[in-house]
Amino acid sequence: MQLTNNPAKDCEPTFSPDGEWIALQSNRDGNWEIYKINVTTAETIRLTNNPADDCEPNWSPTGDKIVFQSNRDGNWEIYTMDTDGTNQRNVTNDPAEDTDPSFSSDGTRIVYSSNYGGLEEPEIFIINADGTQKPIRVTNNPTYDGAPSFSPDGTKIAFESDRSGNLDIWLINSPVSSMSWNSVNDFVYQLQNIDLTEIGNTKFDLVIIDYSQNGSDESRFTAEQINALKNSPGGHKLVLAYMSIGEAENYRWYWKNEWDADNDGNPDPGAPSWLGPSNPDWPGNYKVKYWESG
Repeated sequence: MQLTNNPAKDCEPTFSPDGEWIALQSNRDGNWEIYKINVTTAETIRLTNNPADDCEPNWSPTGDKIVFQSNRDGNWEIYTMDTDGTNQRNVTNDPAEDTDPSFSSDGTRIVYSSNYGGLEEPEIFIINADGTQKPIRVTNNPTYDGAPSFSPDGTKIAFESDRSGNLDIWLINSPVSSMSWNSVNDFVYQLQNIDLTEIGNTKFDLVIIDYSQNGSDESRFTAEQINALKNSPGGHKLVLAYMSIGEAENYRWYWKNEWDADNDGNPDPGAPSWLGPSNPDWPGNYKVKYWESG
């Protein structure tokens, strides 16, 4: 069934996760832009609109983002946007030529091809989808590697390469594989005396810990520490941060001393209406009427 029919070139189609839309690139308006077309009605919506070329769209696994490449900054960079074309955001920002992006199955990372670091030929790299960390190099050889995509479980990356003298399909283990929720078999739950190295050496699939070493904002774990835990020697892990909503804790960043200035365990006048008395078994933990909107 033919979906598009115009004198321009329409190419690089990719389905949305729900199967209702196809994102594509087209030069129907004079240069390469990103569009989406409804599979049932053939309604076509233009998503990007600038003098530069926008190419190679791919949907996020949850269907709320589209990743693409653009040379609007003078060289190819990786961008993401909402599926209505808003919130276009630069993910990579370097002099390299960054191309062929696609999301990981959990939507947290983007794999792409780049000559980052002054390489003569492009290699495969991974970057956080929000662009908060430096790219991680995946392949290392003197020939071209490109067009990468993650396996559904995030453990492998397929890509094209001419390292054998011909353009063929290759497979490599991902250095930052993501654990799937469906594959979780066991978990560890620890809120005190947290040792990230020791936990990282275990084989638990899921880790539930406090967001900081001792509960204070000053000792909160960094993004780098959590990322290292997710990809630790004991195996890849999902990591969840514990935060109580049933009790307010007077050592958290949100606590105000005037809520119980005399520390008698009872909220002082002027304290929020949702704040209750201290838990006798856990001093410093105050019951909370968490069903109140405040």
